[in-house]
Amino acid sequence: MRRRLSSAFALGAFLTLALNLLAQAPLPAPPETQPREAARQRIESFLRFLYAWGPETEVHVGPLLESRLPGVYSVLVEVRRDGRQMQDVLLSSADGRYLLRGDFFDTTQNPFAAALAGMQLAGYPSLGPADAPVVIVEYGDFQCPDCQQLAPVLKKVLARHPTVRLVWKDFPLTQIHKWALSAHIAARCVYEQSNTEFWRAHDYLFDNQKQLTADNLPVRLESFLAGTSIDLKAYRACRDQESSRVVVEQSLAEGRTLGVAETPTLFVNGRHMVGAGSELSALLDRIIEFELGLRQQGSGTQ
Repeated sequence: MRRRLSSAFALGAFLTLALNLLAQAPLPAPPETQPREAARQRIESFLRFLYAWGPETEVHVGPLLESRLPGVYSVLVEVRRDGRQMQDVLLSSADGRYLLRGDFFDTTQNPFAAALAGMQLAGYPSLGPADAPVVIVEYGDFQCPDCQQLAPVLKKVLARHPTVRLVWKDFPLTQIHKWALSAHIAARCVYEQSNTEFWRAHDYLFDNQKQLTADNLPVRLESFLAGTSIDLKAYRACRDQESSRVVVEQSLAEGRTLGVAETPTLFVNGRHMVGAGSELSALLDRIIEFELGLRQQGSGTQ
């Protein structure tokens, strides 16, 4: 899993900084004689001090990009340490002096429109009606323990809400999970033959997650598939094709574009949710019921 940066600023400081930023006159873009590289270096130095990140922690501060707020820039910060990755988006003044964590919205626009438009759902494994009024999109990793815990939760949610659709998207965390990519490619090839058999393979991978390794995965999965309707010869050919890997990597890239940074990540009609705790089931029920209510009123978001 990858995590967001842990919160270290006090709420009061956040609010004060936000008011100061928004109350100021629009800041001019940094002049050409003062490149934004200096602002990035200032931001990195401050974050290293704030979170006590020594040289063993890799910190990458992305370029300052214009936001929708005049004079305020967005910057992606990525951190790697001990095999774990974290990332977050900060707002910054042009010179890097002021930083703000948080979200801002245009209240005249659907806040989930960008996420909905950015997800390709056709051609991916799914459960539930194709015309479902509520769609849950999961970006998951077959080697992720939290994804394993989420799987039965989602099954129960779908059982309670038969009009809801679940779509699976590949998001293998290849830097920390050794056999995840191979599992996703294999599962993709199962899906190419049967959506139903994909979900059986999906359950098998999670049910046997602790016993699977990079070495035994191919043999054990093939042994399981031998008892299904899958044509093993066609499956093997698909698994060895570069195009199968490309489809998985496209899903991974899409998730990153949408801000997915850890697994499991869900989008419920575009609403971004992260985690797999016991409280998630009740939260999903509440959001689903809210979305269904919107559609009954004729004011849905999709």
